[in-house]
Amino acid sequence: MEELPSAATACRASPFTPGRLVRGAVLLAAAAGAALCWAGLLAADLEPAGRAALGVTSLAVGLWASEALALPTTALLAMTLLYVAGAVPRIEQAFVGFASPVLFFLLGSAGLGIAAEHSGLADRLAGWLLVRSRGSGWRLLLELLLSLPLQALVIPSAISRNAVLVPIYDRVLVRLGRPPALGAAVMLTLGVLGPLASSALLSGGISPVAAAHAIGGFTWPTWLVAVAPPYYVLLALGGVAVWLFARPEREVVAAEQVDVVHPSARWRPAEWRVAAVSVATALLWMLDQLTHWPPAVPALLALVVLLTPRLGVMSWGVFSREAPWATCLVLAGAVSLAEALTSSGAAAWLAGALFGSLPVPDAAAPQALVIFLVMGLITLAIPNRAAAITLGVPLAAAYASGGELSAAAAGLVVMIVADAMTIYPAQTAANLLAYDRGYFTAGQLARFNLMTLLLAAAVVVAVALPWWSLVGLPGG
Repeated sequence: MEELPSAATACRASPFTPGRLVRGAVLLAAAAGAALCWAGLLAADLEPAGRAALGVTSLAVGLWASEALALPTTALLAMTLLYVAGAVPRIEQAFVGFASPVLFFLLGSAGLGIAAEHSGLADRLAGWLLVRSRGSGWRLLLELLLSLPLQALVIPSAISRNAVLVPIYDRVLVRLGRPPALGAAVMLTLGVLGPLASSALLSGGISPVAAAHAIGGFTWPTWLVAVAPPYYVLLALGGVAVWLFARPEREVVAAEQVDVVHPSARWRPAEWRVAAVSVATALLWMLDQLTHWPPAVPALLALVVLLTPRLGVMSWGVFSREAPWATCLVLAGAVSLAEALTSSGAAAWLAGALFGSLPVPDAAAPQALVIFLVMGLITLAIPNRAAAITLGVPLAAAYASGGELSAAAAGLVVMIVADAMTIYPAQTAANLLAYDRGYFTAGQLARFNLMTLLLAAAVVVAVALPWWSLVGLPGG
């Protein structure tokens, strides 16, 4: 069986390998797009700030996708260029991503995972997974895939789940000898498929909240009825795809050779405290309709409790050494780019130009596929799902008004595309947490995501549209 190369191995590969040539072509195209925007030869009818924002975004996406620079380095460069190129008038606007609640939500969620590691709870859970796997890579991956819907019910946010689960599965993989194919399959599942399980629930994170707000008329039960079946079909197909793509090792080690660290039979007080804080935080996330708190508030409260002497389980020094600062930098860069695109009018110009240049088919299925294609390009250019969805829903609804597709169905197609699009690592924080462990490269992520995008398009036409016609949608 051919082993999937690690990120470090890929970096040492020959510059003339197909992967390197593709990454070089991507970077060259992105740099050319940036130069044309800055010279005024592309998007000439857009304001100078908008052209500058498009150019910086083009370059940043190319650098992220090609891995020519480390992801945080690209983020810092992109935020700096937003001001230098004139995309934003003030320097603080170039770094607005550092004020994003999502950034603090990520830090609070990461605190739960670090506390689980520091208290020994992660070891206990990793040991339980190792015992259940019996040395079988297939069994470990299958149980992860089957548990995705339940995970989303317990912890709706994919970022929060990955902040806890990625370190646990990393420990499992290390004790299994870091099998490359299994490691890639597990981390791609957590980074790409995990967020899909969240969006099946209205409380599942940024994508469903943004889409439901933009479409209007949904309640938690009506959302579940309309959205969960297509998403669960996509999850099942995605599970088959990750299996075929990565080809995980069937038997990693013999069951009796599994390196299991058995914690003491009794839970330590620190483990109980971390578990209690995690449960309380999950409850606050699920009760957001009563508290009206954004997700960052429970996450930060949990972090404060875990850092409080006597009450918590770790010091600030422990947290600061292990916190995902690099991921936060990349996320801040993505948010800053999205804000610049929106405020300069570049995002609306891009979406309007793409939708306005295409004819409107009469049938619903071709309309949905056109929206899928256009939104794929918009989501590729705007590295922030909430921004892409908020912008895309009204434009897709206006486009669909000339045919049979309802406005609500057009809006849901927009969300499915945004959720399915993870071509480069910086597009989502949940994927960044998995990518940082080094089990898959940006090239592997792009190839796998092309598979999931094709599956998502098929699900929209063959499953979602017939299902929505059967159950009905708000305003449909």
